[in-house]
Amino acid sequence: MRLAGVTQVTHKALGLCRGRIGRGEISMRLKCVVACLALALAPPASAAAPDSKALAEVDKIFADWRLAAHVPAVVYGVVADGKLVYVKGLGVQDFESNRPITPDSLFRIASMSKAFTALAILKLRDEGKLSLDAPAETYVPEMKGWRYPTADSPRITVLLIAFTSMAW
Repeated sequence: MRLAGVTQVTHKALGLCRGRIGRGEISMRLKCVVACLALALAPPASAAAPDSKALAEVDKIFADWRLAAHVPAVVYGVVADGKLVYVKGLGVQDFESNRPITPDSLFRIASMSKAFTALAILKLRDEGKLSLDAPAETYVPEMKGWRYPTADSPRITVLLIAFTSMAW
C-alpha cells in the first residue's frame, strides 16, 4: 500500500504551510484539513495492507488535533482503491457515561454535506456530465412536478443546488 508515501506528502504539505504562515501560527484545524486533503489527493493505493508506521502517524495527527481543538470525539478512516482499509475512533460519545466513540457512532454533521455535494457537482461539471446552468430537474427527475410560488419564479438550477447559500 502507498500509505507511507501519503504520510510523507502530508508532512511535506504541513511543512509548506508552516513555512508560509510562520512556525507557531498554523492552527491544528488547518493541519487536519491539509492532512485530509493529502490523504484524499494521494495517488491510488494498492490493495496491500496499510503500513502500521504510517497509520500510527495518521493516528497522531488526528489525536493531536482532537485534543488541541477540544473536540470530544472523532472517527476517521483511510480509503484505498475505493475500500475502507482502516478506521479508528478517538474520544467519548458522552461525558456522563464516558462511553468510547466507535466507527458505528452517529454524529450530527450539520451543513458539512453541502461541501461534498458542491464538490461532486463541480467534478461532474468538469467531466462534462452536467451543466451548472441547467434546470435541476434535468438531473433530479423528482423536481419536475414542483410548483413554484409564481409563474415568473426563477427555476432552481444545478448552480443553486451546488451553492445553497445562493438559493436562499
